[in-house]
Amino acid sequence: MQFGISTHLYHGTRLDRDHLVEIAAHGFEAVEIFATRTHFDYHDERAVAAIGEHLADARLRPHSVHAPTSEGFTAGASCGRRDAGGDHSGASTRRGPGSPPPGDSDRPGARATR
Repeated sequence: MQFGISTHLYHGTRLDRDHLVEIAAHGFEAVEIFATRTHFDYHDERAVAAIGEHLADARLRPHSVHAPTSEGFTAGASCGRRDAGGDHSGASTRRGPGSPPPGDSDRPGARATR
């Protein structure tokens, strides 16, 4: 089993090589790209090519792309029904299909991948 994580952890900044290297350094093998224009501009062919190179450099497998729910969603915008003072780390207290088992891999945003 492989464990992946979302780049949502860094959604407040532009996604770059250093973020992906840091993810790989923590033992992750796969990554979900959180695609908001302020984090990763999926409309920019150069940005897409650069992230592809950075993923290869970090030896990370792109598992999925989290597409934005609306064109107006940007880093710093409120997600869903969460209140502004809440925890926006992406951590969930519920477990479902694809959730990592409890223990050492119980990191915010961690996902089991195949």
